[in-house]
This record gives sequence, C-alpha cells and structure tokens, in this order.
Amino acid sequence: MDTVRARAHSHGYDILDSLTPENDLFRVRCQYCGRISVERCEDMGWECSCHANPKRTTKATSTRLLRESDSECLSWWDHERNSEESLATATERARRVVAWRCPVCGLHFEAPVYTMSEKPRCPGCAARVHYLWDIQWDLAKHTPVATVPELMMRWVDDRDPRLVMLASGELCRFRCENGHLPLVTPSSFLSGGCPICRGQASRSANTKKRQAAMARNSHIEGLTLPPELVEQWHPTKNGLLQPSDVPPTSRRMVWWRDPNCGHEWQDSPAERDKRPRFRCPVCRTILDSLAYNYPTLASEWSAKNPMTPWQVRPSGALLFVPEWVCSTDSTHRWAAPTALRIHGSDCPMCRDSGKSRIELAYFSALRDQLLGEAFSGLVMRDPAFSRRSSWVPDVTVVLNDGRTLLVEYDGGYWHADKAEVDLAKSLDLLAAGALVVRLREAPLPSLGLLDPHYLELTVYSGLAETDRIVAAIRDWCNP
Repeated sequence: MDTVRARAHSHGYDILDSLTPENDLFRVRCQYCGRISVERCEDMGWECSCHANPKRTTKATSTRLLRESDSECLSWWDHERNSEESLATATERARRVVAWRCPVCGLHFEAPVYTMSEKPRCPGCAARVHYLWDIQWDLAKHTPVATVPELMMRWVDDRDPRLVMLASGELCRFRCENGHLPLVTPSSFLSGGCPICRGQASRSANTKKRQAAMARNSHIEGLTLPPELVEQWHPTKNGLLQPSDVPPTSRRMVWWRDPNCGHEWQDSPAERDKRPRFRCPVCRTILDSLAYNYPTLASEWSAKNPMTPWQVRPSGALLFVPEWVCSTDSTHRWAAPTALRIHGSDCPMCRDSGKSRIELAYFSALRDQLLGEAFSGLVMRDPAFSRRSSWVPDVTVVLNDGRTLLVEYDGGYWHADKAEVDLAKSLDLLAAGALVVRLREAPLPSLGLLDPHYLELTVYSGLAETDRIVAAIRDWCNP
C-alpha cells in the first residue's frame, strides 16, 4: 500500500480507501480539482481528466455527405444491397455498417462507412496480399545474402554472407553509396536502403519547407513551433539552435524557460504537445490557457478561485463556477462560467442593457436608503433551486445582519403572461433562504404566494414612489 500511495501521489491523487480485498481498485481524490473517482493502480498514470488539455485547433468531425465527397469508396458502394436512402444520408464519418463490393476481385462484404471513406480496403485482397507476403518471407528465411547481388555490392560485414539469411533478423554492416556504415538487417537494407541517408533527406526536406514558410512570412501549421512555445524558448542554453530550426513533432531535447515564473526545464516539442500540455510542469500551468488567450478576462479572475487562469482552458468544463472581480469597480464580484465571459458577458452590476429605467431607479434607491450592499443583475446559484440551475434577481441586497434580500420589479407589459415563471422564480429564491420582495405593477394580479419571507407590493407605472416603497421594504426587513 505504501508503494500504491506513492504512485498515486506522484500522479496527483490521494487514496481514500481500497474497494477490494486484493487492493487493486481504489477510491481516489484528485489533488487539483477535488474530483473523486475509482481507479486501478495501473490507470493512475493517466492522471485525472482535469489534466487533459486538447488543442483548441482540433478539427471537428466532418458532417459532409459521402455522396458529395470525392472519396474513392464511392466506386465500392453496393447499390444492389444498400438502399438509396442510405447513400443519401450517410456522412463521411458515419459509423453505420453497409454493403460494399470490391472493384478488383468482386467480393461482397460489409464494413463501417468511416473506415472505407478514409481508405477503401477489401478483406479478400488483403488476405491474398498477406498470404503472398508470408510465402515470400518464408522463402527469405532460407535465402542467403550471398545470392542477392544488391546486398553483396554493399556488404562489409565480417560474417560469411553465405551463412546469413535474408530474413534472419541479424544486424549486419553495409556501406551505402555515400560512405555510411549502418548496422541494419539485410531485409531492411534491401527494402529501404541506408537509414542514415533517409534521415538526412527527410531533415533536408523539412528544413526547406520551414525556410520557405519563413520566407513567405506566414505560419504554416505543422512546420513551425506555436507562438506560446517560441516565447518560452531558453535564450542562452540552446546554443545556436533557434525555434525555427525545430518542428513541433521533434523529439530533440531542448531547454525552456517560463517568462512568468522563471522555472527552467528540458523537454522535446513533441512531448510538450501530449495530454497535459503543460506550460510549466512545476506550476502545472497549461498551454492555450484562459490567461494566454484572454489576458483581459484573466485580469478579472478572482484570487478566491481554486485555480489560476493559467490552469484553466477557455472552453473547458470546470467543477466550480469562477468568481470575477470587475476591473472598473473592485467591489463588484459575481460568478459566471468562462464560456459566457468569452462570448461577451461583462459585469452585471455595471451593465445597463436589459434593465428598465424604473428598475434602475429602484436599485439606486435601495442602494442609498437600505442598510446593506446592493447589486444589480447578479447571477444567483444555489443547490436548493429545483426549477432552474440559476436565476438573475433584479436587485440583490446583502443586509448588515448577513441576510440576503432579493427585489424583483414586474412591469405590467413584460410580465403580463409570465405569472408561472415569476412564481417558480420566487419559490426557488425562497428555498435558498432569501428574503424576496416582488413589486408588481398594476394591473398585474397577485401571485398568491403565502410565506413569511415573501412580500408583494403593488406599484404604479410612471409614479415616482421609490421612497415610499423602499421605506415599506425597510420596515418589513426590520420589524
């Protein structure tokens, strides 16, 4: 168990208890998000799902119809066994199993659409190819290298080529036309040539592509490092090597330094792009974070949140609703999902849009005359809500004694047909333990709600009676 606890701790888990006598199934809690799950010991290495940080540029699944594509598998479609409706509705990524007919051997078979749209493959032809390959491989096991002229021209190994079989799997020394001396199997050298020459040719081709991309002064995906990695490139420890010399798929170990925290470490670009995609492995910040992509929103991120904006994905799901602090007035605090903020949601207390003139007048009067702190348009969430997950009261007042007062203004025009919604909202707000006041504009009927924490007052449109209404609310709150 000590070994299991150490392994769990190294991968961000705390073991709560064992669920089996064999100690092979455990209930664990993530050290970072607090999520409780059941894990096997060998699965803890994948870490919690909160560490998964996929690329924001990941392409969505194609929804293009198969018949509108230029896929080669259209010539394999079996029109006799499949209905016309199936062809009319199947997409390129459809997982339905349909009938196909090989244009080479004429074999009828069934396979999912998505596997055939990527690359058509006939099981009969594939079996025939494998059968012929097995025959050739068995023959190569009994064929000496000395009988193959192409290999004998390059043979420089000390062993007798008459005793080394073509498919023996032994590593032998060859000399290529460029003077390289690779140590490879005879079958590999015969089929692929010198591995050193292939590697040099590949590096040369990639270098030319990157140089061409830089010459055009444009970013080509897959050829250059992302800008966020470029800004972490260590300025001194990589010698003459530059970020433009290393592709994102490179496994070469290079030095990085985070300009925010100053931590330094070694890693390859390819490894940095895997699962957690950490920006800094020590601070456990992530690439493509909210702070990197939306620095203005990050400046309003509350310090009370359990994670920093460098550890949160812009569109990722969180186990908590983040709190925000208004950059204009630091006393304005509210909770809102990151998706709403990204799509333009701003401070609900500073925003005047969506609020009537009369509603704002009552908000000003409640803020100035009641003993407490008042907010306008503050989103409210509570586990006691059963009708909706959240409500937005018109005015929220935190009284000096700690109680919460919620004031709703129901205009005669907009609330004429919303009695059911107003009643459901009032019941949820009361269930959360708040004091609820509804100002119903005449001639709206009463909601008929009887509760000691509920007050309903009739108001009249266009009349400046805010002082009378606020005095009535104050007297009701402090009998």
